[in-house]
Amino acid sequence: MAMQDSKLEDSIEAQGYKLIDIYLPGVFTDRDNHTFQAKSDAIAYQNNQLTIIEFKGGKLNSHQSIATCRNKLYAQCNYRRVFINPNGDHNHLSQKLWKAECYKDCLDHAWNHAIKKHQIVNDGLKKLGINYLVVFTNHPAMIKYRKDNVYMQNFYKFPTMHYHEFKDKFKTSDLVTRIEAKQLINSYLLQAA
Repeated sequence: MAMQDSKLEDSIEAQGYKLIDIYLPGVFTDRDNHTFQAKSDAIAYQNNQLTIIEFKGGKLNSHQSIATCRNKLYAQCNYRRVFINPNGDHNHLSQKLWKAECYKDCLDHAWNHAIKKHQIVNDGLKKLGINYLVVFTNHPAMIKYRKDNVYMQNFYKFPTMHYHEFKDKFKTSDLVTRIEAKQLINSYLLQAA
């Protein structure tokens, strides 16, 4: 998601962190058996542990599948009168809305901003012995859930933290290069085999 994500990533890189987007090992599957791949924003190696890091600017949406996201994005394209291929997949619709500067629609309905997507990725990587971490740069500490306030890190079913916590835990030297990341991921895959 170009503009807003690139601004976020630019500000993180300006603080000395190396960001790399590489495809994560394996293919993931949603509840409807749709497969998808996931990418990293950064990869850290600290205390002999590999951690895939995803940076997000705000809260995640509650959609449960790629098809649900696609249907919502399709409806938003029609509502916003964004020209699309009616047979376009989720990614096509999301890109069209983003290019039309309908950013909130993408955040509210795209699969890459879905809690369930990150839970699936976390569970898949955990089987390989790889940690997954979603770092929020702008997220309320408390989330309203069923009339209760729940602390953000207790709400999600995968590891999360705020960016200020991330900066305390990870040094810029903990984030690896693309070549190092591929080598580390391959060694984890070999160990899991």
